[in-house]
Amino acid sequence: MSVKDKRILLIGLNNMHTELIISQLTKNNMNEVCFKSASHLSLDNQNSKFHLTLVDYQTLKPDSQAMIFLTNPTPKMPILLFNVTNEIPIDTLLTWPQVKGFLSPTASIEHLTKSIDVILDQGLWFPRHTLELMLEHYRSHKDLNRYHAQQPAIPLLTRREKQILSLLTDGKSNMEIAEKLFVAETTVKSHVYNLYKKLDVKCRKEAIYRVTQLKQLEAV
Repeated sequence: MSVKDKRILLIGLNNMHTELIISQLTKNNMNEVCFKSASHLSLDNQNSKFHLTLVDYQTLKPDSQAMIFLTNPTPKMPILLFNVTNEIPIDTLLTWPQVKGFLSPTASIEHLTKSIDVILDQGLWFPRHTLELMLEHYRSHKDLNRYHAQQPAIPLLTRREKQILSLLTDGKSNMEIAEKLFVAETTVKSHVYNLYKKLDVKCRKEAIYRVTQLKQLEAV
């Protein structure tokens, strides 16, 4: 993006600190810096002319317009948080999909302009520790998804099939199962045959092992 294309929307408090930031950004080749007060923020389509939004982290109160904008910005433009005084939990950060970086209150104007350049160039501006946590989060979820994808699907069993399977894994014979459930042994054999097909096994031993696998999968 060329220098002339940098149009920034700043959402924050109407104070001297904000005025200083706007003044410094304007001096640092930002083509346009528009301020909107967080307390009188209107979420309209006029925001579409900007390329990046700066949001004062201290204005993010529950149910505030600034918080609503952060969780569902319209249009979808990158967001840079500034004046961040505490570590943002990864779970919270992941609910703000357009947030591409954040800065502490002590960040210099050089860091601010540099972070804007990086984000407008499709980059991120997070501390190394935050990036490592985000990477670990994505890796763990990817590994879990891969694990589930590799597991055989849990078959859909009828109530009677579950009863027979439970007794079967307890070591009961077909005759014992029939006596326990007050049904004919041929009925039990028919259910066992259907169970073997659903579990994709050929014998009782394989069925017991398969049930153990499924119980482990359900516990994950």
